[in-house]
Amino acid sequence: MKILACGFAILDILVAGLERLPEPGGVVLAPLGIKFWIGGHPVNVSMDLMQLGCARGDVAASFAVGKDLAGEFIRRKLEEAGVLTFVQLVDEADTGKTVVLVLQGRDRSFIGSPGANFHLSLDHVMNSISKFSPDIFYLACGILGEFDYKIDKVLELCRSRGMITLLDVAPPHGKGWDFLIKALKHVDVFHVNVDELREITGSRNVVKGLVKLRELGVRLPVVTGGGSGAFLLARGKYLHQPSFKVKMVDPTGAGDAFCAGLIKFIVDRKLSKDRLVNLSMEEYAEMLLFAQAVGAACVEGVGTTTGVKLERVAQLLKSQSEKILSSTIVRLC
Repeated sequence: MKILACGFAILDILVAGLERLPEPGGVVLAPLGIKFWIGGHPVNVSMDLMQLGCARGDVAASFAVGKDLAGEFIRRKLEEAGVLTFVQLVDEADTGKTVVLVLQGRDRSFIGSPGANFHLSLDHVMNSISKFSPDIFYLACGILGEFDYKIDKVLELCRSRGMITLLDVAPPHGKGWDFLIKALKHVDVFHVNVDELREITGSRNVVKGLVKLRELGVRLPVVTGGGSGAFLLARGKYLHQPSFKVKMVDPTGAGDAFCAGLIKFIVDRKLSKDRLVNLSMEEYAEMLLFAQAVGAACVEGVGTTTGVKLERVAQLLKSQSEKILSSTIVRLC
């Protein structure tokens, strides 16, 4: 099965393991160094998929970058890993960049500049789809400028061609969440975290939020909550699975790794579009288990993708899957 990941591309400037932030005029040394790495949901997902064992040529990424070293770095890293790239070069903006600060024992903080991502064009994405003809289309939106308002057209095209569609989000820049609503009826799998679920649906209750997404047309809504595990709504039932226990070094990219795990599960089992939304609850539990294991491996490394290794995922599954599956809850909504 061929996968096309589309959306924003970012050069991450990572500073992890900090004990504190500097006071004004002060200096704090970076205990784990300052690292440059690729970022952006579709970039991370495509790299993770290669590291999980997808074949060269089966994974592609479509995105916009500036005509600069940062954009060339992202393209080169992906192509070295075996990812095909459909790159839109933008004259009027630099490649998007994010400074990622990770304090010990706390979630990360971001200082971002979307840059060229604001200029991603509908024509470029449509051409990427036509040239690559994927079986699975993954789209991450929220910081794509005017393109965000056109995602319904892209997802509708993919649905009409029988592709499995996965939608992911970043907190929107300069807009609310309304742009999502008309697109959700074309989405097979929609991934959000707990905070995004609350903002999109207005519900602080995860189950009610999942039900709302289903009412808006999502066939399989999935929510991740970090240490609180993963949640899913299917077949009129609500599934909650606890998280893996690992030593977190850098949580950056964990949600993207989770999505890569979902996609790899679909690929390995050659699931059709209809089969995907008609699995047994036991199969959905296995799907979440694998995706969570990929996300857990991710947070053990510095950067968005460095921790994602198939061998480590297998180790986590071997050591923790029995306990996690036995603690997984399935209830009627």
